[in-house]
Amino acid sequence: MRTGPPCVRVLGREGVGKTVLGAALRARSVGLSDGAADAVLYCFAGGLRATDRAALDDLAAGSPGPPPVVAWTRADAAGSWRAADAYAERLGDVLGRPVIPVMALLDDVDPVDLPAVRRLAESDLALPESAVAAREALGTDVGLLSRLGGYGLACAIGALRGSPSMPDDELLAGLRDLSGVDALLAPLAAAFDGHEERREAEFEDLLRIVAVTDCARRDDAERILLDRLGRAS
Repeated sequence: MRTGPPCVRVLGREGVGKTVLGAALRARSVGLSDGAADAVLYCFAGGLRATDRAALDDLAAGSPGPPPVVAWTRADAAGSWRAADAYAERLGDVLGRPVIPVMALLDDVDPVDLPAVRRLAESDLALPESAVAAREALGTDVGLLSRLGGYGLACAIGALRGSPSMPDDELLAGLRDLSGVDALLAPLAAAFDGHEERREAEFEDLLRIVAVTDCARRDDAERILLDRLGRAS
């Protein structure tokens, strides 16, 4: 039987930020698994595709556990948290389940990038909203767009212009708060609720399958099942 703290499996299409979001959750002491897990976090970015809807339907129908927690992982594309929340609410209406917007890139900003961000904050650059125009305006600092996102970079520049002497640690903490990753913790905790009972049921189902299909281990499986039945009565 599976033991240890509850864990989540992060699923979704390639390129939607699963690795970055997984690292952010691990930093918050959330256990991750690539296999059997006590909850599922499904991630998508950009628009909601038919493959996303099909995957979510399959996960909900094929698991005796809680429904998947759903994260829209590139919420910075909306341009602001107000717009991101509104769009996530519309996505939730379409899916019939809550969608949580996150900007996971902001949770793991590399301190190595901060001198460049400070230099931009000290300049008279007005970061364009258009991604194409922003890339042109940033010149050799264009890599910051892929590492912080346009919205995150604009927020970092704005924070430093408002408080030029802000320490790096304070700026990084502010960006982590802005990422929205913490909003996933309560839904995941709710999904973990009852995980011990589900693990017990999962183990008993496996024992029954072994007792029926595996001649070599049938006696052991039946003995364990009888022992568990005796302890439960």
